[in-house]
Amino acid sequence: MNRLKAENAVLQGQVDSLQKNLDSLTAYGDSVKRSLEKLDMHP
Repeated sequence: MNRLKAENAVLQGQVDSLQKNLDSLTAYGDSVKRSLEKLDMHP
């Protein structure tokens, strides 16, 4: 049971890290989209 709790904690840490990466990439993508819209280069 303790091993599973430890594994769960590690996995939760990985999920948190991936969520932060996703949030960062989403923000970057939104920034790029706004930049392109300002340049009127979007389809």
